[in-house]
Amino acid sequence: MVVSAWFRPYFSMINYIMGVVITIAADTQKNTFLKHVKTRPILINDGMFARSRNMNYFGEMLLYSSFATVSNHWISYSIILWAFLSVMPMRMIQKESSLKKKPGFKMYVREANFLIPKIFGLADLEIVALVMLGLTVFAFI
Repeated sequence: MVVSAWFRPYFSMINYIMGVVITIAADTQKNTFLKHVKTRPILINDGMFARSRNMNYFGEMLLYSSFATVSNHWISYSIILWAFLSVMPMRMIQKESSLKKKPGFKMYVREANFLIPKIFGLADLEIVALVMLGLTVFAFI
Protein backbone atom coordinates (compact mmCIF):
# COMPACT_ATOMS: atom_id res chain seq x y z
CA MET A 1 0.00 0.00 0.00
CA VAL A 2 1.41 3.38 -1.01
CA VAL A 3 -0.11 5.32 1.90
CA SER A 4 1.67 3.26 4.58
CA ALA A 5 5.14 4.02 3.16
CA TRP A 6 4.94 7.73 3.99
CA PHE A 7 2.56 7.40 6.93
CA ARG A 8 4.52 4.87 9.02
CA PRO A 9 7.33 7.18 10.28
CA TYR A 10 4.84 9.86 11.34
CA PHE A 11 2.59 7.31 13.03
CA SER A 12 5.62 5.85 14.85
CA MET A 13 6.80 9.29 15.96
CA ILE A 14 3.35 10.20 17.31
CA ASN A 15 3.13 6.86 19.14
CA TYR A 16 6.60 7.37 20.60
CA ILE A 17 5.92 10.91 21.83
CA MET A 18 2.52 10.00 23.28
CA GLY A 19 3.98 6.90 24.92
CA VAL A 20 6.84 8.80 26.57
CA VAL A 21 4.57 11.61 27.77
CA ILE A 22 1.89 9.26 29.14
CA THR A 23 4.40 6.97 30.87
CA ILE A 24 6.38 9.79 32.49
CA ALA A 25 3.25 11.71 33.51
CA ALA A 26 1.58 8.62 35.02
CA ASP A 27 4.69 7.55 36.92
CA THR A 28 5.32 11.10 38.15
CA GLN A 29 1.72 11.47 39.32
CA LYS A 30 1.85 8.14 41.14
CA ASN A 31 5.20 8.83 42.83
CA THR A 32 4.24 12.38 43.83
CA PHE A 33 0.90 11.24 45.19
CA LEU A 34 2.44 8.43 47.24
CA LYS A 35 5.13 10.76 48.55
CA HIS A 36 2.64 13.31 49.93
CA VAL A 37 -0.15 11.05 51.21
CA LYS A 38 0.55 9.56 54.62
CA THR A 39 -2.50 7.31 55.08
CA ARG A 40 -2.21 3.80 53.72
CA PRO A 41 -3.63 1.85 51.90
CA ILE A 42 -4.49 4.44 49.28
CA LEU A 43 -6.08 4.03 45.86
CA ILE A 44 -4.94 6.51 43.23
CA ASN A 45 -8.06 7.10 41.17
CA ASP A 46 -7.75 10.67 39.96
CA GLY A 47 -5.71 12.52 37.36
CA MET A 48 -4.40 10.17 34.69
CA PHE A 49 -5.61 7.14 36.63
CA ALA A 50 -9.23 8.34 36.58
CA ARG A 51 -9.76 6.82 33.12
CA SER A 52 -7.40 3.83 33.16
CA ARG A 53 -6.17 1.58 35.95
CA ASN A 54 -2.95 0.86 34.04
CA MET A 55 -2.11 4.16 32.40
CA ASN A 56 1.65 3.66 32.73
CA TYR A 57 1.45 0.30 30.93
CA PHE A 58 -0.68 1.90 28.21
CA GLY A 59 2.04 4.51 27.68
CA GLU A 60 4.71 1.81 27.55
CA MET A 61 2.71 -0.11 24.97
CA LEU A 62 2.50 2.97 22.76
CA LEU A 63 6.22 3.56 23.20
CA TYR A 64 7.29 0.00 22.40
CA SER A 65 4.88 -0.36 19.48
CA SER A 66 6.46 2.72 17.90
CA PHE A 67 9.76 0.84 17.62
CA ALA A 68 8.08 -2.05 15.86
CA THR A 69 6.17 0.13 13.42
CA VAL A 70 9.22 2.19 12.48
CA SER A 71 11.29 -0.94 11.76
CA ASN A 72 8.34 -2.72 10.12
CA HIS A 73 9.93 -6.15 10.48
CA TRP A 74 8.21 -9.34 11.59
CA ILE A 75 10.81 -9.95 14.31
CA SER A 76 10.04 -6.57 15.90
CA TYR A 77 6.32 -7.25 15.79
CA SER A 78 6.76 -10.74 17.26
CA ILE A 79 8.86 -9.46 20.18
CA ILE A 80 6.32 -6.72 20.91
CA LEU A 81 3.44 -9.17 20.61
CA TRP A 82 5.19 -11.56 23.01
CA ALA A 83 5.70 -8.78 25.56
CA PHE A 84 2.12 -7.52 25.17
CA LEU A 85 0.59 -10.99 25.54
CA SER A 86 2.81 -12.49 28.24
CA VAL A 87 4.86 -10.12 30.39
CA MET A 88 2.66 -7.02 30.59
CA PRO A 89 -0.67 -8.77 31.29
CA MET A 90 0.98 -10.74 34.08
CA ARG A 91 2.21 -7.52 35.70
CA MET A 92 -1.16 -5.80 35.22
CA ILE A 93 -3.00 -8.72 36.84
CA GLN A 94 -0.58 -8.62 39.80
CA LYS A 95 -1.26 -4.90 40.15
CA GLU A 96 -5.01 -5.52 39.90
CA SER A 97 -4.90 -8.09 42.71
CA SER A 98 -3.08 -5.54 44.88
CA LEU A 99 -5.64 -2.83 44.06
CA LYS A 100 -8.54 -5.15 45.01
CA LYS A 101 -7.46 -4.94 48.65
CA LYS A 102 -7.83 -1.16 48.78
CA PRO A 103 -11.03 0.66 49.76
CA GLY A 104 -13.07 2.03 46.86
CA PHE A 105 -11.83 -0.50 44.31
CA LYS A 106 -15.28 -1.68 43.16
CA MET A 107 -16.32 1.88 42.32
CA TYR A 108 -12.97 2.46 40.61
CA VAL A 109 -13.52 -0.57 38.33
CA ARG A 110 -16.81 0.93 37.13
CA GLU A 111 -15.21 4.33 36.45
CA ALA A 112 -11.90 3.35 34.81
CA ASN A 113 -10.99 0.86 32.10
CA PHE A 114 -8.39 -1.85 32.66
CA LEU A 115 -5.89 -0.60 30.07
CA ILE A 116 -7.12 1.80 27.40
CA PRO A 117 -8.27 5.16 28.82
CA LYS A 118 -12.05 5.47 28.95
CA ILE A 119 -13.16 7.83 26.19
CA PHE A 120 -16.81 8.84 25.82
CA GLY A 121 -17.73 6.17 28.39
CA LEU A 122 -16.59 3.31 26.13
CA ALA A 123 -15.09 0.12 27.56
CA ASP A 124 -11.70 -1.30 26.48
CA LEU A 125 -13.10 -3.76 23.95
CA GLU A 126 -15.44 -1.19 22.41
CA ILE A 127 -12.51 1.17 21.80
CA VAL A 128 -10.43 -1.66 20.28
CA ALA A 129 -13.33 -2.60 17.99
CA LEU A 130 -13.74 1.00 16.78
CA VAL A 131 -9.99 1.36 16.13
CA MET A 132 -9.89 -1.94 14.23
CA LEU A 133 -12.89 -0.88 12.16
CA GLY A 134 -11.19 2.44 11.37
CA LEU A 135 -7.95 0.70 10.37
CA THR A 136 -9.85 -1.73 8.16
CA VAL A 137 -11.66 1.11 6.39
CA PHE A 138 -8.38 3.04 6.06
CA ALA A 139 -6.64 0.01 4.52
CA PHE A 140 -9.19 -0.18 1.71
CA ILE A 141 -9.06 3.50 0.79
